Amino acid sequence: MAKGIGIILMVLGHCCGIRLYNWIYCFHMPLFFVMSGMFFIPGKYNFVEFLQKRIKQLMIPLIIFLFVIVVLYLVLLPEKNILSSFRLGLPGALWFLWVLFLLEIFYFGIDRALKSNKYILLSFAVLSAIFAKWLDVNSYGIRSWYVNAIFVALPFYCIGNIFSRQLKIIVSISMKNVYVVFLSVLLIILPLVVTYHTNKTILIWNSKIPSPILLYYSLAICGTVGVFYISKFFDETNSKIITVLSFLGRNTIPIIAFNQFLIDFSSKIFVCENHMVFKCLQQMLVWSVCLFVIWFCNRYCKKAVGK
Repeated sequence: MAKGIGIILMVLGHCCGIRLYNWIYCFHMPLFFVMSGMFFIPGKYNFVEFLQKRIKQLMIPLIIFLFVIVVLYLVLLPEKNILSSFRLGLPGALWFLWVLFLLEIFYFGIDRALKSNKYILLSFAVLSAIFAKWLDVNSYGIRSWYVNAIFVALPFYCIGNIFSRQLKIIVSISMKNVYVVFLSVLLIILPLVVTYHTNKTILIWNSKIPSPILLYYSLAICGTVGVFYISKFFDETNSKIITVLSFLGRNTIPIIAFNQFLIDFSSKIFVCENHMVFKCLQQMLVWSVCLFVIWFCNRYCKKAVGK
């Protein structure tokens, strides 16, 4: 369910104002990496099995949707000149699948080399964040294909892996406890307040970590835990919302692939002077098309959704 909330925030983050953008980006992509780390189980697979599984779950959907999105841009939005942008990276949010794939292979090797020693892994994660900041400050030209982004995202993946049991225990506390409700609200509001006043946020795709590093990584973890608590609240109060969020969480890849293209396309087909009406039409287009693509893929092309 937390993944479903994260994907909704991602779509909103791509078409909202800069203040909300900074707040959402502060934790919504870190959330995905933390959750991915929580489901990494050392020793379950050998390297070949792990590689095959990740190719099936991430690389095959990436290749399929990359082809489809490029064709759509060329046909419907030729003015975007999508082919020339490949020197900078992948279109839309497809970068996430590529970075996650590289990160998981990299982390698998690190975990084996360090024999799953949590203290050394955590130290390595700290060094990874510092190294990513150093690369960014010194403007090394490896940002274009997200090599630097791996080092930005690795601490979140590592935290999810190392503290998976503790995170599950924390969010298992009943939301009927008034202190838990207060804490969940605080964890969501705190990143909003800080990013609003600093006008800075973590941008994993662009390998940007504002200073001080510890503050923004802490805000990302706060927001992530806050989303976990919100999902727990829905789990205890509304079964219909649970169904919707769980469905979106199981089918994030088509939304990741299509949302930016649909946002770009909406600017071409909708002419509306009222900003609020335009945003509503934009969201309706994104979700209606994405839900259709999810239905189509699950029925006719399960490989496209990593199944």
